[in-house]
Amino acid sequence: KKEKPSPTIPSESEIRKYASDNGYNPDFMWERAKGYIDAGMKDSQGNDVKNLKLKLNQVWFQPKYKTEEITETNNNSQLIL
Repeated sequence: KKEKPSPTIPSESEIRKYASDNGYNPDFMWERAKGYIDAGMKDSQGNDVKNLKLKLNQVWFQPKYKTEEITETNNNSQLIL
């Protein structure tokens, strides 16, 4: 029986950048990722988490967790008609 390779665990900075690049709060996503890491890369059902970024994407990348888009509140440009 072949032994399964252990999953590669992304660094904290990789997870934070991945979250930010996809429009999610890096602190929130790191806490979720850390939960999987602390649990030995297992999910709540006891299944192996083989790809942490994919797991975050499938479970936590939902509209309700998106950061609010930053809007420019002090726009100095004017529309000239």
